Amino acid sequence: MAIQTTGVAGAVNVTFEAEFDNGNSGAAKTIDWNNGQKQKVTLTATCTFTFTPLAAGVANLLLKLVQDGTGSRDVVWPASVKWRNGVAPNLSNAAGAVDIVSLYFDGTNYYGTSTTNFQ
Repeated sequence: MAIQTTGVAGAVNVTFEAEFDNGNSGAAKTIDWNNGQKQKVTLTATCTFTFTPLAAGVANLLLKLVQDGTGSRDVVWPASVKWRNGVAPNLSNAAGAVDIVSLYFDGTNYYGTSTTNFQ
């Protein structure tokens, strides 16, 4: 759900996107970015992600990863996700820990950064 402000002539319009809750991950999860540019997944197993790109093309995306009550869940990222120095981030492993993954999608690849270990 997007909420867009209405500006005056010459003003910049700003869109605020609500968080879409994808529920539990299981061992495989498809993230359809057409459901929203801010999404949440609770990791219940080591999960292999598949991404369905936005129909609109270029976008800034956020993925909130929450460890379940067990913790120590990991993620296998799609090959189209590119990380700084080619190394995916180490996710937090504590039960209930939250990591935020920011992705810039250029229409082909997702360029990712992460902020980890919110508790």
